[in-house]
Amino acid sequence: AMSSAPAPSAEEEDGPEVMAMFDNMGRKLSALDQQGEADLEKEDMRNGRRKGKLRKARNGDDMDLQAMVEEERAGGVSMDESFAKNIMRLGGNFTEKQANALTGAGSRAGFDEEEDPDMKLYQANENKMTARKLQDHQRQIAVNEHKKWMSVMNTHPFSMENPKFKQHLVVTTRQHCYVMLKTNNSLDELSCSIVPIKQSMSARNCPEEVWEEMQSIKADLRRGFGGLGKGVLFLETASRGYRGWANVEVIPVEMDVEMDAPLYFKQALDQADEEWSVHKKVIDTSQKGLRRSIPDNMPYFFIEWSRGGMAHIIEDAEQFPHDFGSDIVAGMIGVDPVRVKKQGGAKGAEQARVAELKGLLRE
Repeated sequence: AMSSAPAPSAEEEDGPEVMAMFDNMGRKLSALDQQGEADLEKEDMRNGRRKGKLRKARNGDDMDLQAMVEEERAGGVSMDESFAKNIMRLGGNFTEKQANALTGAGSRAGFDEEEDPDMKLYQANENKMTARKLQDHQRQIAVNEHKKWMSVMNTHPFSMENPKFKQHLVVTTRQHCYVMLKTNNSLDELSCSIVPIKQSMSARNCPEEVWEEMQSIKADLRRGFGGLGKGVLFLETASRGYRGWANVEVIPVEMDVEMDAPLYFKQALDQADEEWSVHKKVIDTSQKGLRRSIPDNMPYFFIEWSRGGMAHIIEDAEQFPHDFGSDIVAGMIGVDPVRVKKQGGAKGAEQARVAELKGLLRE
């Protein structure tokens, strides 16, 4: 997830530049912790592509897998990302021995326990930069990330800082999340979305306090719709990308439809995504919950009902339809898919639906 607040500014030639302290995967840019400029080294005096480049990695060329994993967890660069970049850089020079040390998967998950993979393939370029070069490199990343973040804040439909944010659709705003009436492509007049106020890529990766508030809102919605004799389905399709913003779709349904959801969604997810998947097609979250069932920073689809839920890790985001969940629910209740339904509605009618949701939530 992106930094939720801008970091201190750094003076540039064209004025002060505000910087984020994390990259687009939420990893800390640790070189920026240092006060002032890092000391120059002899490699910094070179010209061209060799400037600031060390002959050997700062952490040594003999780091083992465990050391690299620990470095990544502490805020280092992604090993999988480094692997992909190094394979592309090597091209035809990627040796048969290096290839045989892997099972074919483009990540450390593909290691054969009996093989000895070339760990240099998992080292990032940053490990061969001088302290000054690394500082300059991460400073530029930080400036770029902040510009992206500002662009998202000013234009994203879920950002309350967006001048065009549709405040009249907000049902309730709590400390970390808000509930918004869903007007476009909704399956029910009272369909709505639970959205974190600060950008997070998915509900799975939200901070603990945001996650807890989401669960509290879900309980309130279940109680409110239960008073109308209805059940509720909660759907989320989490994707990658700096414009990603977690939102959980809330669809009120008849009780028998909610009871049938596990059967319908298991069948649909068994047929979804790639034919040859690395991950399990259907992950039952009833016992562990979503956060303990799937890893960090993975795109996924999640469906939850009153007594359980299931998740699916999305292997090909371009092929997995964003309205997958809504289409399944549409089939269950016997209506047209949401993509062919009319968009929006009159503002007065929308405000009446917001008022009805407020009453259900006792706001």
